[in-house]
This record gives sequence, structure tokens and C-alpha cells, in this order.
Amino acid sequence: MEHYILVILMLTPGFIAKETARMVGNIKKKSSALEQGINYFVYSFFTLALIGSLFLLMEYIQVSVMTQLGILIWSVPIVGVLVGIIWQLFLKRQFIKMCRWLSIRFTGYEYFQEDSLLNTNMMDGEHHLIEVIKDGKRVAAGDFLGASFGIDEVEEMKVNSHPVYAEWLDDERYASWFQHKCVFLDFTHDIRVIEYTYPEGFFDAKFDPNKITS
Repeated sequence: MEHYILVILMLTPGFIAKETARMVGNIKKKSSALEQGINYFVYSFFTLALIGSLFLLMEYIQVSVMTQLGILIWSVPIVGVLVGIIWQLFLKRQFIKMCRWLSIRFTGYEYFQEDSLLNTNMMDGEHHLIEVIKDGKRVAAGDFLGASFGIDEVEEMKVNSHPVYAEWLDDERYASWFQHKCVFLDFTHDIRVIEYTYPEGFFDAKFDPNKITS
């Protein structure tokens, strides 16, 4: 029984950090029990390392035992939340970039962490101007907003497909501003997702169309 309690106490900070990361962007829905346990353990490792550093600091400055206990109890949820936020919003993106560079450098192909190249490249917090083609016909064009994962029962994609985006892409006068960047091919559903470059500030509310022709 004591071992179960110890495991729960060790994984609790990781659970808090993992759920915080999920709420701020890491929205992958399904994973095996083993994957969840490993994720909680990894998050717990970094969380407990920070809490341990805090404990050593309190020992160094000779904080009373009761004060230490109170601070440590409150530090578990607080540090767990901070670790989840820092990882998801700041460190994860840099870590993926490093892994992608190493993968291309030493293996020749692109590393991707999630279950599809589309999700890994699109779900980075940046704007992506895309065109979705199904069975040879355009079904959407605009700003990519999100997508389900390949392991989900329902595969969906959300695009801010305002007609003005298609007008920009179709107008030959602006071809130099909206150049072909890459294409994602879904051979199973005969879907192509084409990504385009766009001028700086294109998705800003105060974007001035006159800059296109300047």
C-alpha cells in the first residue's frame, strides 16, 4: 500500500504539469496507459527537481521545518503549473526544432513528434496560409486554426476560410507574395494541403493591402 501512495505522490506533480500543458496547447487526446505513465514521470522529474532545489535553498537559509512543509505543499501545484506552461509555450518548440535539425542532418528526413507531419508543422502557434484540395477541388483556403490527430476517431481540420483569402491566392498580381511553400499529401483520403508564404503582417487586423503593390 505504501508503494502505491509513493507512486501517486511522485506522479502528482507530473499530472498537474501535463494537464496544464494540455490546456495551453498540447491537445493530443488519446495515448496508452504506458505513454501516460511515462509522460507523468518525465514531467514529475523536472517538477520534483525544481522542488528539490527549493528545498535545498530553504535548508541553506535555515527556514523552519513547519515553514518548509507549508512551502513544499504549496509548491507542488504551483511548480507543476509553471513547468507545464514553460514546456508547452517555450521549450517544446525549441526542442522540436533541434530534433528536426538533427534528424535532417544525420538521417536525411524530417523528424516529427506527433502522429503526422501536418500537425507537427502547423501546430506551432504561428499563422499558416493554406489551401485544402479534396478530389482535385479546392474546399478551403485561409488561415489554419487547428486539426484533430490521426489517431482520433473523427479527423477534422479548422480553417478560417474567408473568401478574401482565395481571392488573394488567385490574383496573379500578388503571386510573388503568396508563393508555394510546401504540400502535405494525404494519400488515404486524396487530400492535399498546400502551404503558401505571405507578406509580413498579412493576418494583422491593421494590415494595409497597399503594401502588397509597394
